[in-house]
Amino acid sequence: MNEPKITIYQFADFVNGFTGVRPTEQRLGQHAFNILHEIHPEIANKIRGSIVDPSYDDKYLPRFLCCLLNEFVEIKNNE
Repeated sequence: MNEPKITIYQFADFVNGFTGVRPTEQRLGQHAFNILHEIHPEIANKIRGSIVDPSYDDKYLPRFLCCLLNEFVEIKNNE
């Protein structure tokens, strides 16, 4: 696995950020992807168009979050 891009704390901040107030014209999946793209465009670009991209269908949001948690989050044993 490549070096993690975000920490567990950044992941928690990300989840808290997209579950808060969002533009009324955006679905939750769109909003989550857009926030990820603002914070970590390199990660968003890897996900774009894949089977975990929630931009066009909110049903992919759980896969999206699992992908971020499993592939990009560093969980240190001493934290």
